[in-house]
Amino acid sequence: MSAAQEFYGAIMGWDFDDKRPEYGNYDIASRNGADAAGIGLQQSPDQPVGWTLYLASDDARATATAVTAHGGQVLMAPMEMPGLGDMFIAMDPQGAAFGVW
Repeated sequence: MSAAQEFYGAIMGWDFDDKRPEYGNYDIASRNGADAAGIGLQQSPDQPVGWTLYLASDDARATATAVTAHGGQVLMAPMEMPGLGDMFIAMDPQGAAFGVW
């Protein structure tokens, strides 16, 4: 993660806080005191390196229901992130993965 912090810190002007074990050891990137991104470790050696775009929702659970109703697939069910809201991972009908928070 240090290489990612070095790269994105330099080009985006992000600062990083300590890992948060309760949230999967993500390092939270911020700019001007506002959270901007999270950088985490690969969950397995076979996992490709990549980004997940998260979209904002007022009700992640209702949005997950709408995803499946409109032909998408929920890959990781909505889960509560204490103090931060609910999030889930999904795929649209064309196969593009995204997150909702």
